[in-house]
Amino acid sequence: MSSGEIDRDTIRLVRTFNRQLVRKLRPLDRILSGTGLNVSQGNILCEIASSGSKSWLQLADSLLIDKGLLSRNLKSL
Repeated sequence: MSSGEIDRDTIRLVRTFNRQLVRKLRPLDRILSGTGLNVSQGNILCEIASSGSKSWLQLADSLLIDKGLLSRNLKSL
């Protein structure tokens, strides 16, 4: 296998992960339906609601997202 090829086990692993992720996000998708919010924004709001007062840096760390992405989403909210 060359460096540009992906083996079947890796493909199977990624597909399994994607299916599990979609199942986990389905409830959030239903909640956000019709709100105009995307999944990232919904996730941010849920984290804020459940964790109480945090700085935006602490929020980025707890969500494991890029600080720039968090900043853009907070501005749009």
